[in-house]
Amino acid sequence: MKKSNISFLNNHTVFASGPRRAEFIDLKTKKRKIYSRVQRCNVTLKQYVILGTDKTLKIYNSQGKELYNEAGTLNYTISEQGQVFSLVESGGSHKILKWNGSAMKVLYSTVNKIVAMDLLEADRFIVLKEKADTNGKIRIAILRISDCKLFYNSQISLGEDQSVKVTEAGRSETFLIDIVARRAPEKVQQLEIWYGGDKYLRNKDQEWTEHQYIVWNVKNNQVRSIPHKAMQVFITTDNPRYFWTYNLREDNDYRGFRSLNIYRYDLLENKSELVFENASEMVIGKEARYTIGFLMYKNQWMVYDHLLEQTKIINYNTTLSYPIFMPDSSLLFTGEDQLINYHLETGVLKTVFKQENSKVSFHEYSGKMIHQMESFKITQRTIEVSQPLMLHITREDHNDSGYYSYYKGTIKEILPYSSNRIKMFLNKDQQDLIYAIEENYNLSPQMYSKSKSSGQKKVLYTTNLHDKEAIELNQDVISYTNSEGKYLKGVLYYPITFDKTKKYPLVVQVYSIQHDEFNKYLYPAWGASGFNIRLLLENGYMVFQPDIVSDSRGPGISALDCVHSGLDAIQGNVNIDFRRIGLTGHSFGGYETNFIATHSARFTTYVSGAGLSDIMNTYFSFNELFKIADYSRFETGQFSMGVPFSEDKDLYYRNNPINFMEKVNSPVLLWAGKKDTNIPPTQTLSFYMGLLRNRKKVVALMYADQEHTFKKDSEDIKDLNSKIMEWWDYHLKGRKDIGWIDKEMKRDAE
Repeated sequence: MKKSNISFLNNHTVFASGPRRAEFIDLKTKKRKIYSRVQRCNVTLKQYVILGTDKTLKIYNSQGKELYNEAGTLNYTISEQGQVFSLVESGGSHKILKWNGSAMKVLYSTVNKIVAMDLLEADRFIVLKEKADTNGKIRIAILRISDCKLFYNSQISLGEDQSVKVTEAGRSETFLIDIVARRAPEKVQQLEIWYGGDKYLRNKDQEWTEHQYIVWNVKNNQVRSIPHKAMQVFITTDNPRYFWTYNLREDNDYRGFRSLNIYRYDLLENKSELVFENASEMVIGKEARYTIGFLMYKNQWMVYDHLLEQTKIINYNTTLSYPIFMPDSSLLFTGEDQLINYHLETGVLKTVFKQENSKVSFHEYSGKMIHQMESFKITQRTIEVSQPLMLHITREDHNDSGYYSYYKGTIKEILPYSSNRIKMFLNKDQQDLIYAIEENYNLSPQMYSKSKSSGQKKVLYTTNLHDKEAIELNQDVISYTNSEGKYLKGVLYYPITFDKTKKYPLVVQVYSIQHDEFNKYLYPAWGASGFNIRLLLENGYMVFQPDIVSDSRGPGISALDCVHSGLDAIQGNVNIDFRRIGLTGHSFGGYETNFIATHSARFTTYVSGAGLSDIMNTYFSFNELFKIADYSRFETGQFSMGVPFSEDKDLYYRNNPINFMEKVNSPVLLWAGKKDTNIPPTQTLSFYMGLLRNRKKVVALMYADQEHTFKKDSEDIKDLNSKIMEWWDYHLKGRKDIGWIDKEMKRDAE
């Protein structure tokens, strides 16, 4: 169909849409209606709506019959209940119309030009921007849908360079009006001045916004401005008296992703109270008495009681994740292998479900996003009384997972434990059939139905029927420990057409925890980082992916230990030729590869992509991609050092690859995209220069137009994958007819 959006209108008709085109399809008769010159389209109430490029809005029923059309339609929006609200220009006036599924009603008409309309979240009000006079000012008006009453106030208007965001404060008919003026970043001059006390470093070279906050109660037409400082943000609560507020200035020293000091602002008293210090997330319930925040540096959740105006820390010895407000005034968290309930009034914590050696998570419950700013977010997560929660339970000691419902303390099976990966499933309480899509490393994705009553399973569709080789694939999931006694796993893949009487070269790929993807279907494709398991298996290689966990010894030393422990665990495999082993990694895995190359004697060759080579240089850098101080990656992020460089310089020195360049004893292939703003290509070139200075065998591939990973279907991605495969063949299979590699490997013979 080549359309990105597909919806059923009934059991046998489908509406599909893509860029500028749409189709109505009757699956019984195979008849199609093609719509071109489509500006926008949607499905609602088993009907579909099309706004053409000629500004004509047309509404059709589920049989494709036209029900209504309106010329001069400038825009439309659809409510959660499926009602269509449209902005129309006709006969010298602008109108707001409402379609309820069978009839169109005029809600508002004016001779003024309506520049824009926005339906507010609760579907009770529409915000209008009207050009009411000739001085360029735009009037902000609010239309109440229930009785078509229009509210406006002469104090609230926009200039030409301003925009507005309107938010309801609960159901009080009070609104927060945020008038925004955007300022382009200053042009880069010959001289840039960087200050050590800069509290807006993340916003450097970005567009600036200036806010004017107004609280408007339309019931009594009372308007009140909120005094604020530059770069200060206000967010509504359900109580029109109180607002959350924060300032974009950094109150810490950039040690991690964005965390904010969150204040509760009292409009009547015109004062703010600090509630959450360095919070990275806030979650609210439907009743809004309680708000909880995650204090990033304390690694704890804190509860704020709006009624009592009190805070309380939730003390627990395990990190609690993904809180959901329950109907009984409690919170439900996941915590590794268990569900933990916290009662908001009594403060009692109790485990309501636990399964040893498992990982318990909520399945596809994200809640409603209230506010987001970079990594900081405020979410509403509430479960209704009659709504069960879906759980995904992964059993580490069985290498399988299943799906269950949790309702009032009772666990009920939805899909039993299986070693296959369930990519998605659909389960409705009132229907007997469950539909699911599953796959495995040797099973291409297939869709099936399963009866809840009989348990009968029926495969409905299987992809990639031509892929007969997948069935022949084999793997081992191996459990072992590193030298510190840390429990690890590794996944070992066997080549296609595996012959148990032969020995095969082995490619080891590193990153962090990888065994949880052991049951993903192995597509043969160009890898965005030059690595694809299926391609290696098709070319006669074994592949090993050992887990890597970092500890107090540092990320490099920990990775070396985990990889060596993994090799020790497969040492008894008679089909591996341990004289022909290659190691590869990308990004963090590239750093691990670089470090291991300077400390290990077990590998014949290395391939490292976009990896750090000098962590002390990077530690004192600013990351242009994520707009963070790079030392946050080492102290609190992926590298898990736990301490700043100033407090343990020896730890950083011991884990820095470039300090040990002279110990590399096998050829290295390096690669990077020269437009990479995550790991600067200078890191790859530093490792290259270090190897060059120590007369080691090295080749670096620097791609001018690529970034951290390579663009899909580009010529560069094909070239990278091809060159890496040639590198493996040259060093692990003894192929010696590859000129670009010979040039380096045979340089001493010239």
